[in-house]
Amino acid sequence: MTRPVTPRGGRLLGRTLLTAANVITVAASLAADWNDSHIFNDRWPAHARFHGVTALTTAVSLSSLNVWS
Repeated sequence: MTRPVTPRGGRLLGRTLLTAANVITVAASLAADWNDSHIFNDRWPAHARFHGVTALTTAVSLSSLNVWS
C-alpha cells in the first residue's frame, strides 16, 4: 500500500491551525468568563460560580496542554 503524497507545508499548516484554535480557546474563555458578570457576580449562587470556574479551568488547562505538546 502506498502513502498519499502530502505537501511539505501540510503538517506545519495543520499544527499552526490547531495551535491557533487552542490559543483562541484560552483567550476567549478568559475574556468571556473571568469578569464581574460571570465568575465574580455576587448574584450567582456559589455553586454556579464553582461550575463556572471548573469549566474555565478545564478549557484553559486542556488547551494549554495541547499547545505545549
